[in-house]
Amino acid sequence: MQLKAILLAAFAFVSLSAAAQDKIYKRNGEVIDGKVKEVNTRNISYKRSDNPDGPDYVVGRNEVEKIKYQNGLEDYISGSRETTTSRKPGKKIEYGSNVVTVALVNLNDEGFGFGAAYERALDKKGILSFYLPVNVALGGLGNYTSSTSGTTSSFNRAIWQIMPGIKFYPTGSKGKVRYAVGPQLSYETGYKEEWQTIYDPQTFMSYQRYDKLDVRKLGILVNNSLNMSPNEHMIIGLDLGLGFTYMNKKEDASSGVMREWGTRQLAQFNFRIGYRF
Repeated sequence: MQLKAILLAAFAFVSLSAAAQDKIYKRNGEVIDGKVKEVNTRNISYKRSDNPDGPDYVVGRNEVEKIKYQNGLEDYISGSRETTTSRKPGKKIEYGSNVVTVALVNLNDEGFGFGAAYERALDKKGILSFYLPVNVALGGLGNYTSSTSGTTSSFNRAIWQIMPGIKFYPTGSKGKVRYAVGPQLSYETGYKEEWQTIYDPQTFMSYQRYDKLDVRKLGILVNNSLNMSPNEHMIIGLDLGLGFTYMNKKEDASSGVMREWGTRQLAQFNFRIGYRF
């Protein structure tokens, strides 16, 4: 009977000792039972519960979420729930899917002018976007006089360009600096004023006449774009496109008929500034 009481007392003492251990909760889900000896800026040292008289063991502070002491108190370690809730996260920028810009500088194969454009992201990250610029060329980059025919180009022109296309952004369009590339159609219509050499079949002579001529072109370009967003609404863009025409028609001054003038290179450069929403 006395032996039974001694065994019960020993069992109760062992159970209470086990329950009175500190618990170290690691971030990977592991729980260490023991006696915490020291907590410093880098490590946590402890005695193992199954070897209380053994050496001190060490675990890195960054591996531990919290310590629950035998008296019931809990100590959350740096980077745990306590620290996270006290940290003020930075504001996340929400970029819109729509962009409207104006081309303050527009240079192309027909001269210089200005324009406007609309862009719409087709997916959540903006990997693909629909792009629609509309430009007008108002002047040439200089006069040119042919040494054989005496034909001289002029500054007087008004040629509209409609250029729908697709932009591919490898890293998505919603960020501070983004690059895109993609195909773009180019349809141009308008007029230019030029000196033309006119042949008169009745007199068998040629003469010069200053005429206003209709122009129509259709082609394709590969456009490279660089967009910079200082904030969530403002956007600054650069476009550089190169391509060629499928159709290149200009009015013949002698007959008034639109004639094909052969394949021609297309080029454009735009400096844009606008609003994202």
